[in-house]
Amino acid sequence: MPGSGSLEAKPYQAPRNLELFVDRTELIREFAAAINEDPPPGQVFFFHGDGGNGKSLLLRFLETRCCHRLEPDNWSWTTEVEGEQFLQRYCDAQGGVRLPVAAIDLESAPRVLQGLGSPESPLLDLRRQLAGLSVETPLFDYAVVRYLHGAGVLTAERIYGLFGEKAGFVEKLVRIIADNKLVAVGEALLGLLAKSYQADVHEWLKRRKISEEWFDFIRRLGPNRDLLPKLPVLFAEDLHAALQERGAPARIVILIDSHDRLWPGPDRWLSDYEYHLRDQWLREMVNRLDSRVIVAVAGREQPGWETAATEPVPGGKVRLHRVGELPEDDARDYLRKAGVADSGLQDAMLALATVGQSGAHPLYLGMMVDVLEAARGADAELKAEELPEAAERERRPRQILELLLRHAPKEAAACPSYQISFSAAASSTAGSGCLPLPNWKISQYGSRGSVPSSISPPRAIQTPP
Repeated sequence: MPGSGSLEAKPYQAPRNLELFVDRTELIREFAAAINEDPPPGQVFFFHGDGGNGKSLLLRFLETRCCHRLEPDNWSWTTEVEGEQFLQRYCDAQGGVRLPVAAIDLESAPRVLQGLGSPESPLLDLRRQLAGLSVETPLFDYAVVRYLHGAGVLTAERIYGLFGEKAGFVEKLVRIIADNKLVAVGEALLGLLAKSYQADVHEWLKRRKISEEWFDFIRRLGPNRDLLPKLPVLFAEDLHAALQERGAPARIVILIDSHDRLWPGPDRWLSDYEYHLRDQWLREMVNRLDSRVIVAVAGREQPGWETAATEPVPGGKVRLHRVGELPEDDARDYLRKAGVADSGLQDAMLALATVGQSGAHPLYLGMMVDVLEAARGADAELKAEELPEAAERERRPRQILELLLRHAPKEAAACPSYQISFSAAASSTAGSGCLPLPNWKISQYGSRGSVPSSISPPRAIQTPP
């Protein structure tokens, strides 16, 4: 059913990894329903599964192709079909409105950000992105500026470094706080709001359902230890207020990747209290977010939020989805999209890439496609008989790595959303018959690191034995 207009977003040229995107249609349909159906579910989507199974790619697909709201009749027409047909209708629909979307990857966040030990937190990254989409966060901004003032690091350079180009309002806040020495800031702040938003500030606050008492509450907090834990609460309150505005978007979307990176390396040996402290800021935010803020988080393991002693998230508020291997039909669809037409070659590739019980591992399948493309780049055509016969499941990842080193340069793109850096030389395989696991890193979209669980070392449990 044709729409009456076009999406309010610039034309998007999908990178090749999104062009090869297959499967996950049911997950996408649930996400699209949360955006397009009223009332919204009021749940957080949590995608979990082994590294390399496509969680980051799924978030990327949602961000670029699925964050739009259709007119009711257009949405109804879209939902008349299932599977790939639904996906095609929804992603190509006309007459929709692009929603404000903020997406962060916790893999790329400096360690100081992880536990909100500083206002330079993932919340600031979300704030910067939403500010660029005209979503205002005055309570959060005010609190961060007060924190910087109390820490003695309130400078113009610091402000622009944290808040980016949309720092004009915050810069004025800096001058007000400095002039008033944190005493009579309340009235001065309200006057600034009136000028910044070109409206009677009391009406503006009333329309957004922000009580002036919020600013007094922030001012009464200690500028450091007392204030920092309130940042997620203030951020959530700002988003709730933004959705009350005249002409506000129907939804705001927040996407958070690499949740497991909040517990890097040896830091996973923690007490239950320390373990849950690492993502307490996230739990505090999602517990208070307006149901019209749609949140999707991705990580290797289920979050276990309802077991936290402080700020637990009820189980019914989290919609868990495992992102697993690709079923055979979807894996063959992926290979066809990647230019593998020969059924015999498809069979050989699938045999090597199937390391689990339920289908082909997306990462290994992508590596096989990379082997094919490397051969084509050398003016050769890879044939099924050139691939080794699939060994027992636990040895297949090493077979694929050996193929990739043989056909591709040391820096190879797999899937090709992955970039694999090998520090082990091919000569290290001498006499072994297969490639010993080298010191390698996979980084999806150039920022996140993960190793599929089938070849990664065992993960530490939450508490020491």
